[in-house]
Amino acid sequence: MNVTKKQLETTKLPMVKGLEAILHFMAMDSKSMLKQSTHAEFREALKEIQDLYMKHKLAFDEMGDALVNYHRLNVMNNPTVYIARTKDVKTGIEYFTAKTSWPLKNFKKKDIKIYLGKASDFKGDTLSTKAKDLAVVKMRQTLARRMRAGEI
Repeated sequence: MNVTKKQLETTKLPMVKGLEAILHFMAMDSKSMLKQSTHAEFREALKEIQDLYMKHKLAFDEMGDALVNYHRLNVMNNPTVYIARTKDVKTGIEYFTAKTSWPLKNFKKKDIKIYLGKASDFKGDTLSTKAKDLAVVKMRQTLARRMRAGEI
């Protein structure tokens, strides 16, 4: 069964969205936010969130790891690829590459790029369905191979 990214996004549980928001907040520099805050209520709210995070740190970290794994599986099964045309300065040959974003911990991402072929193979059209289909297939293979090898 092929599930689109949009379908996965719309079926995401409210609890997961809330947890992602908390984990995203904790990845930010809340200590400097506390120092810079001029409102006492804002500082108190930040302090309360920090205290709760420290109290439940292990559980949040475990959930964060589970969410990263979920997002990685989503990217592996249905990668969003962006196709670009690049020109080799030595040979002058134009070629296509595709990239996708690979989820890392703390809501960071790593760009994964792959070579698709000469631009002339796709009539120079970066919006070509042939290029897009090839990019998705090759990206799935690349992500699976690099994950098995422990590179990503």
